[in-house]
Amino acid sequence: MSDKKKDALQLQEWMKAKHTPGPWTIYNHSGSNSGHFDGYLKSDIRAGTDLIHVRQSVAGNKFQRLAANVRLMAAAPSMHDALWAIANMQVQEETDKGEILALCMSIARLELEKCSTARPDT
Repeated sequence: MSDKKKDALQLQEWMKAKHTPGPWTIYNHSGSNSGHFDGYLKSDIRAGTDLIHVRQSVAGNKFQRLAANVRLMAAAPSMHDALWAIANMQVQEETDKGEILALCMSIARLELEKCSTARPDT
């Protein structure tokens, strides 16, 4: 088997892996430049029993950018669940499509709000 084929099969297996269920929470996140460590800004996300360390080079970056990235990552399981729910809705022919659209938009707004306002655990 060629290396390309092996890589493709490995990627397929990797894509089948399930993520750690949510909620994921921001942990050990100072909210200021005190997260600066060895030329990196740092923060952590607790995902179940796992701790995900996030480091970002300080070169040209600000802590607010790292904080926004961490909030987005921490919101990922919830966003995944919301997208799954939308994709698997059972819509009947007689269902009001305007109501379905409004529901989908409400779900999307809630998820966007989560990733913009997620706060660290204290």
